[in-house]
Amino acid sequence: MKSLIEERDAYLNGDMAKIVIPKVIFEMSPLLSAPFIQTNFKDYAEKLEGKVLADIPESRLNELKTSWENYKNSNFKDDIEFAF
Repeated sequence: MKSLIEERDAYLNGDMAKIVIPKVIFEMSPLLSAPFIQTNFKDYAEKLEGKVLADIPESRLNELKTSWENYKNSNFKDDIEFAF
């Protein structure tokens, strides 16, 4: 319990600002974070393949749909942490 209180106090007194503020700016800036976080299947597929959705073969789209389902079930926060 003591460590949780110390962590809370570190946020409240600004000690964590050097860590938190750049992460928040990164996450809130779509130009920076968009390549790492995809919000819909179209963007996800196009970023992975480097092609417009219409140019991706149907067989590959089926593979990407499976991958997309796994991605949706992941924790997007982990993507931000990894990308940052």
